[in-house]
Amino acid sequence: MTPLMYAVKDNRTSFVERLIELGSDVGARNNDNYNVLHISAMYSREDIVKLLLSKRGVDPFATGGSRQQTAVHLVASRQTGTATSILRALLTAAGKDIRLRVDGVSSNSRFKEVLPKTLGV
Repeated sequence: MTPLMYAVKDNRTSFVERLIELGSDVGARNNDNYNVLHISAMYSREDIVKLLLSKRGVDPFATGGSRQQTAVHLVASRQTGTATSILRALLTAAGKDIRLRVDGVSSNSRFKEVLPKTLGV
């Protein structure tokens, strides 16, 4: 894991911003093939997700992990109070077509059915 990934995981927004300013690679992957956007989604770091989406080089369509999931897949599996607002931010940044992405293991037909009803998109 990179210092940027640790800052994301620990919810250190000011460190994340500074590390990016200093040139940290937002597309770098950890041993599990996740980038910082995936990690912020997994840990429900709402402010960091929004910060990352505003930065150049952050790809909301990037897949990672053994199941080749996007950040949308990862946050949709979370049961936190911030999951809905994180999903809104990701959908705003990526557009509705991100719902068409399937992960590497399963179909997303249920995902496409439930998400619009939940978020009103």
